Amino acid sequence: MKGQTSSNNNTDHLQPYLSPLAVWALSVGSAIGWGSLVVTSSSYLSQAGPMGSIIGLLIVRIH
Repeated sequence: MKGQTSSNNNTDHLQPYLSPLAVWALSVGSAIGWGSLVVTSSSYLSQAGPMGSIIGLLIVRIH
């Protein structure tokens, strides 16, 4: 196609945005956060139902 540039030309100007340590911290934090969300939400839903889960999460968030 005419008028479009190759993607190889655009990669010459890219700069790294995150350091390796920042990428590691982001991935570990995401894994821990997602795990805690899934575990607590499934426990809350099975024991308290949807409304109890919402109230429980709000209480934990406010406290």
